[in-house]
Amino acid sequence: MTSWTWERKVEAAARASQSGVLLRDDTEVIERPGWYQIVTPSARGFLNEIQSSVVEPGDVDRLVDEAIATYHPLGTPVKWYVGPRSRPTDLGERLARRGFRASELSGMGRDTAPIEAPEGVSARAVTDEAGLRVFSDVSMRGWSMAPEQVPAHERALAKALSATPRLALFYVAYLEGEPAGTAALVLRGDYGYLMGGVVIEAARGRGVYRALVAERLAFLRAEGLEYAVTHAYADTSAPILERLGFETLFRSRCYALDP
Repeated sequence: MTSWTWERKVEAAARASQSGVLLRDDTEVIERPGWYQIVTPSARGFLNEIQSSVVEPGDVDRLVDEAIATYHPLGTPVKWYVGPRSRPTDLGERLARRGFRASELSGMGRDTAPIEAPEGVSARAVTDEAGLRVFSDVSMRGWSMAPEQVPAHERALAKALSATPRLALFYVAYLEGEPAGTAALVLRGDYGYLMGGVVIEAARGRGVYRALVAERLAFLRAEGLEYAVTHAYADTSAPILERLGFETLFRSRCYALDP
């Protein structure tokens, strides 16, 4: 871990979600210096967001108008992530004045040293179509995904599962033998990005989330990768991850404006 300086950890977490690994066939990536945005007509509430923005103060209102015109006709909110590197420095306040609501987030990281899963809970990677169907069903329930979203979601999962090289892995957690949660892992070169962890409501508070983290760290460790990063909401997963040894690398906010 000697090569993992604080600056390197922050950089890894800041760029982790900009991999393109789990994008859909209809996703458009809009990327330029200081700007990273994705637009996915087949998705609702996710895969539609501005992840990075360094813009001139005089351009903010115009860009907000353009974002509304892009996302709201798709029936999805405008989601705009504002972190320490976003510019102008008052971007969040400007979005709030336009009616955006803010949710607190943390960029977090941890070495891949082992942690133990609770007794009666296990997690394992998806390796075939049957496992992918279980993953899709549980994640759909966990995220309250609308049924019409499922076919496009499953096509994207199947594409990632069969990709060469395989850069996305999917995990299902089992509580007393029953599927109870899901999560994903994206390989980002020399580190891993933990994402999408969700536990069905009836199984929460019983170590399912912990088991999903433990299994993904174990995979990274076996591959010789020393570090993992994630993005966590302050009122849900961040406190759990802190107890599991993750450190907060930076704080940010997700600003959302509903159609």
